[in-house]
Amino acid sequence: GLLTVNAGAAAAAAGIAAFLVVVTEAEKALKRLTDQSAASADDIMTLSLQTGLTTQTIQELKYSAELIDVPFETLQSSMAKMIRSMSEAKSGTGDAAEAFAKLRVSVTDSSGNLLGSEDVFNRTINALHNMSNATERDAASMAIFGRSAQDLNPLIVQGSSVLALYRKEAEDTGYVLSNDLLSSLGAVDDAHQRLINTQKAAKDKLAIEFAPALTKFYTELSEGWDKVSTDIEHSKVVDVFAELLNCVSALAPALAALGDVLGVLQPVFVALAVTL
Repeated sequence: GLLTVNAGAAAAAAGIAAFLVVVTEAEKALKRLTDQSAASADDIMTLSLQTGLTTQTIQELKYSAELIDVPFETLQSSMAKMIRSMSEAKSGTGDAAEAFAKLRVSVTDSSGNLLGSEDVFNRTINALHNMSNATERDAASMAIFGRSAQDLNPLIVQGSSVLALYRKEAEDTGYVLSNDLLSSLGAVDDAHQRLINTQKAAKDKLAIEFAPALTKFYTELSEGWDKVSTDIEHSKVVDVFAELLNCVSALAPALAALGDVLGVLQPVFVALAVTL
């Protein structure tokens, strides 16, 4: 009977241990997933500030990019170049102005103000899509989009309606996060970066604390080995062993300093263990 009870207790303990392992691994996986999402959200908000595109547009383009066989970086750089081309074409002269005119795409409203870049982008893509002369199409595309024009061809062949379809799909599937959610995830990434910076500062301080003892150790060890080499050269075997002992004793200050530092860091290690 006692044997049966012990066996049952052991099985229960093993089951609990296995469950705890699964929970721990799940927590680690969730942490990795959160960190990745936080970094991605921070990148989206940074891109929005850099490009002037809304976070919604950036997410929709990221979703659509692979589906239309045009890298997101190409879509992003093409829009940025087109905005510069619009500004140049506003004066009515230059290659960009000529290209927009040939495509019958206006870049300004009746008051002479530049139109919205996304609307102009879609109309430009459609106008290029409808051109029958491939050479003229490529020339106009190059004048407006610059070096990324050729990489845009898969989208130009399909037309902007396909891009609009995938952008709506991104919204419908919940792929696009609101600015509030992006900010929440971005705060996680900021906190993570602060932790990394704090850890770096702690490592630097540890190195500074340990440096004098380690410098002394290296110096004494180097001098000891020089003496050992000299003694070996003169066949002074007894002196060789004495110098080796001196080299070992030179470790004592460094190890003592390390012990003191580790004692100070013990609460930090405990906190990290709980966190991880």
